[in-house]
Amino acid sequence: MVDKVGPYKVLLFEMLLFAVTGLVMAVTGSVLVFWVAAALYTIAEVFNLSQAVLLTEELDESIRAEAMALDSALDQILRFTSPLLAGLLVSIFSPAIALGIFMSLYLIGFMVMAVIALRHGLWHRHKSTHLA
Repeated sequence: MVDKVGPYKVLLFEMLLFAVTGLVMAVTGSVLVFWVAAALYTIAEVFNLSQAVLLTEELDESIRAEAMALDSALDQILRFTSPLLAGLLVSIFSPAIALGIFMSLYLIGFMVMAVIALRHGLWHRHKSTHLA
């Protein structure tokens, strides 16, 4: 899919899918709706390859190693701190509110990314035009 429409569109779609399905999981009272939203959320995880494409194909070689190292370091930091933060939020609020807070942050991230993509014409970019 990344090859057909470009990594920027896939990344925007992925973030929107994360935000919408996560919010649905947070507010629904139906087990069936929750499981359908969870399945769609999982599909969004599959599209996470667009991030790798952006890091390997869209960045100039001179900064690619640093960008991949920073991405890896941030992933490790977030893998450690996210469960701690989630546990703290669940202990203070209900699990649904904690999930709603988390998904609201995804939605904010989606909106910021969409504005940046539209401002810089990234939405229409498909072929690799290295960023530096």
